[in-house]
Amino acid sequence: MNLFRATLSIVPLAFALGGCSLFAPSPGGPAGPTEIGACNPLPCIRASIGEVPALPTTLSPEFRASIDTQVKQVLYAPVDSDQPQVTSELLLTELKARYDEMTQPGVTDAPVDFEISRDATVLFENADVITIDVTSEGFLGGAHGFRERTLLVFDLKSGKRVTLAELVPASSHGIFEKLVEAQFRRAREIPAGESLSDAGYFVKPGGAIPIPDNFGITPGGLLIQYNPYEVAPYAFGPTEIVVPLEAFQGIVSDSSKGLISSLSAPARSGSPVAPEPSGRG
Repeated sequence: MNLFRATLSIVPLAFALGGCSLFAPSPGGPAGPTEIGACNPLPCIRASIGEVPALPTTLSPEFRASIDTQVKQVLYAPVDSDQPQVTSELLLTELKARYDEMTQPGVTDAPVDFEISRDATVLFENADVITIDVTSEGFLGGAHGFRERTLLVFDLKSGKRVTLAELVPASSHGIFEKLVEAQFRRAREIPAGESLSDAGYFVKPGGAIPIPDNFGITPGGLLIQYNPYEVAPYAFGPTEIVVPLEAFQGIVSDSSKGLISSLSAPARSGSPVAPEPSGRG
């Protein structure tokens, strides 16, 4: 399921406003959000949609186009379907259609402003691999806002996206699960003697912790992101863990050893390193 859709589908876009303007930059100028609706004093949607970050100049046109398209499919993902789309205009058109449908008179007695912001940045890059971080956050009604993060890893030698199934072979999956659970418990301060299900997480008693294919390769190790609702109730917030390089480099697949060994190579100037693992967001 599309990560953005999973959260946005539970927060219906509903407020009363008789009509909607075309997409228009806010008074703040080009750097400001696009405004859908009247705004000030009437409610509206403010949408700040970013662009694909600069990719390495050494990439071939074919690899550059492939990575660009895959990042756009996440950055501009629709909020109500799993259909791929690769332009911000299509996302704004979808938001406007929802806005027009849900802003008919009588839909709600308490209209408020709605906001959505999406951005993509390079989390880490060296000569062999790039990790791109796509975030989506805002408020589209309901009981609370939303914030989600999708990490994309690309092999710069092949132009292909790297998946966990390719990185960790089936023969090593059991060991990898234990490494992930250990870091998850550390981030959430869950004692070894307490089951994750008893602690309130969506893990079957005695079962293995689910591992999302939402990870980034960084100098510190393997960064794994759990978004709200993936392994815990919304109130728990997101969970971010880092499996240290020295802990998992011995179990990666033969085809991925080059990507992991390259972590000792210099990163692109200005590329951030992996943050400390966190619990509540």
